[in-house]
Formats: sequence, C-alpha cells, structure tokens
Amino acid sequence: MNAISLLRAKNRMLGVVAPEKVAKDMARLFLSPRRFAQKDWEAEAELAGRRCTFGPGPGLSALCWGQGNPERILIMHGWESRATQMYGIASVLADSGFEVIAIDAPMRTHSGLFF
Repeated sequence: MNAISLLRAKNRMLGVVAPEKVAKDMARLFLSPRRFAQKDWEAEAELAGRRCTFGPGPGLSALCWGQGNPERILIMHGWESRATQMYGIASVLADSGFEVIAIDAPMRTHSGLFF
C-alpha cells in the first residue's frame, strides 16, 4: 500500500466521525507549499538584483534586475518556487535592456501566519 492509499483509507475512516477535521487537515496539506533550501546560484541571483517590498508587514516583495528603462517585464514564479529561480530568463531580459520584476508572494502557513 502506498502513501496515497493510506491517506485515503485514513480519511474514509476518520471522515465518518470527524469530517470537519479531515477537511481542515486536507486543506492544510493541499494549501501549504513545501520549502526547499536555497541553492548557491539562487544566492547569486539575489545579490545580482535588488529586493523591493510592497506594503506593511509580510506582504508582497519582488526581486528586480536591470533599471533605468521604462519598459518593464513582470514575471511570477510557480507554486513552491521563488523569484530567484526566475533569474535564468530575467538575466537575459535585463541584459537586453528591460527592467525585470519577479514577484514573491507571501507564503501562508496552516496557522494563518505569513513568512
């Protein structure tokens, strides 16, 4: 039996007596991205750009490369990713004269806290 089959069996049994708990646990599991350690090349990408924050508290931030050009390109990474991982394409665009802005949305934990 694999992990998914075990999870489904647990949910079927527990769902009879505590459906709200099962729903809450599965929402937390589905909506919580995993965190991965930053790679060396990502640290270099962070240093090559400049970090901008928007609004108070743990809100949006962005990593920006290139400057001085009114033509800007906004890029957004995918789930379980971060702005530094967009550096491969962002560096080419910045070298071509564009200002590139890679948005990093806050990650919400199951407790409702952002980090």
